[in-house]
Amino acid sequence: MNLGKLCSRLFGVERLPAMGSGGSVEQEVPGPVTVNDSINLPSSVTKERLAAALEKKVSGEAVGFLATGHRKSLKDQFRLVRSEFAGEPLLCWKCARLIIAIRRGIDAEIHWATLRYLLETPAYRDLLLSRLNTRWLIAICDTYADYGSPAERAAALALSLLINVVKLAETERLILRDSEYDEVAIDGYLENFPHSLWDGVTSYSIGGGDMPRNLFARLKRELSELPPLDAIGDCLIERMRDSESNVLFRLSTLNPGFWE
Repeated sequence: MNLGKLCSRLFGVERLPAMGSGGSVEQEVPGPVTVNDSINLPSSVTKERLAAALEKKVSGEAVGFLATGHRKSLKDQFRLVRSEFAGEPLLCWKCARLIIAIRRGIDAEIHWATLRYLLETPAYRDLLLSRLNTRWLIAICDTYADYGSPAERAAALALSLLINVVKLAETERLILRDSEYDEVAIDGYLENFPHSLWDGVTSYSIGGGDMPRNLFARLKRELSELPPLDAIGDCLIERMRDSESNVLFRLSTLNPGFWE
C-alpha cells in the first residue's frame, strides 16, 4: 500500500499489527471531501464517529516512554507513535496521526482541515487539551505555523518558540556540572547585576524583572483573538507554572511578579 492510500484511511478502520505484538490497531478510512461548516472534511467523518472517538480508548498497555525518531515507512511510524497513546482516548491518537500525515505532506490539505475541525469544536478541543501532553500541543502549534492564516502562523510560532527555548535551556541543564541554585551565587549575582551576556544583551533581573510578565502579557494579547491557539497557549503556560522541571518555574520562585 502506498503512503497516500494509507494516509487517506485516517478516519475509517484498517487493521495494523500493534507495536511489539501480534495484535492489531484501528485505523480510520475517509470518503470523498465535502464542505462542512466552511471546513473541508472527509465525508465519512461523521459526528457519530467522532463522538465515538471521545469514548473509545486505544488498546494496549502504556509503554512508559515517548516515541522519538523518524521511520521511513508511515506504517512503521504509526506503530512507533501509537505506543504513546495506549489507554488514552482514541481521539488523541487520531489527532497525532493527522499531524504525522501533514508533516509528511500526504493529503495535507484534507488532514489539516480535519485537524482544524477537531480543534475548533469545543468538545473535541477540550478533550485534546486535557489529555495531550505539551509535546503534542507544540506539534499542533507547529502545524498551525505551517498551514494557518498569517496571524495564526505568527501566534503559533511564538508559542512554539517559547516552549522550544525552554527545552533547550533544560537540555543544557542536564549536562551542567551543578544545576542547583546556590544562595551564595544568587547573592553575588544580585550584587553585581546587570551582567553582560552577548552583543548588548544583559542578564535577567531575577528578583524583580518584568521581562517574563511583559512577554506573557503580549503573547496573551495576540492569542486572544485566535481560537483555538488562545486555549492552547493558556494550557501550555499553566503547565509550566505547575511543573518544577523548567527554568521558568524555578526563576518564578525568586520573583513574585514573574507571571502576572
